[in-house]
Amino acid sequence: ALCEIFKNTQCTIIKSAIENQKVCYGVKLKNFSGLLGSKFCGISKEPRLGKEISQYVKTGTKLRGLFHSDELPNYGISEDEIKEVRKILSCCESDAFILLTGNTEDVLKGMKIAVERVKMTLSGVPEETRKATGEETEYMRPLPGASRMYPETDVAMIETDAKFIEKVRKNLPELIDSKFERYASMVGKELANQLIHSKISVIFDKFAVLRMLKMWLMGCFKIFKFKHLRHKIRHILNGIHTFVKRYFRKNFKPLPRVSHI
Repeated sequence: ALCEIFKNTQCTIIKSAIENQKVCYGVKLKNFSGLLGSKFCGISKEPRLGKEISQYVKTGTKLRGLFHSDELPNYGISEDEIKEVRKILSCCESDAFILLTGNTEDVLKGMKIAVERVKMTLSGVPEETRKATGEETEYMRPLPGASRMYPETDVAMIETDAKFIEKVRKNLPELIDSKFERYASMVGKELANQLIHSKISVIFDKFAVLRMLKMWLMGCFKIFKFKHLRHKIRHILNGIHTFVKRYFRKNFKPLPRVSHI
């Protein structure tokens, strides 16, 4: 860890990480001095190797990027701090280094990804999918193949626990067979088959509750014979009937008009 070197740094990114109990690690890249910040073919829009490594790290971790020796001193990192880093990493003049800061797990993973990407430069242009960013392109993910089918290699792993799985299970949508049986018990199989494939099935579920409420109220008033409320209740229930019928003129089983309360 290089936190001791940067305890008084003016680099806001490293300073913030240290203040939040995070780490700053570095790794030496032997004989790569001058290569991380250069354009190999001299093309103005050609991406630099340092940027490529950074993009790999950002894609594979939660880190926002890295620092490399070819762009330093800069970003508040002083010449004295660079000398101390070189000393600790045992870098000679021809060696480069990269710095990563963040939580320990992500930094260690990022260092591994960075080293692997550097090794790829010795084997030529890697096979990868890239996206256009104006006149340039940047790394997205490896080319499709057996190595990235299952699991997806360019998507960070999501850890779950039993509590999360149970929460998901409770919020799963209703199976279509179960929905068909439920609809069939209310409107018959023919209309149920149409409803389960219809966009209005959600609305139907809401107004099915109104239908049940109407039938329940009808039963209650018939049993208890609240004659003094007869006119008002009939008006309310018939209003519900009309409202429901407007939405389900073709798909909803006709409800009986209220006239016997």
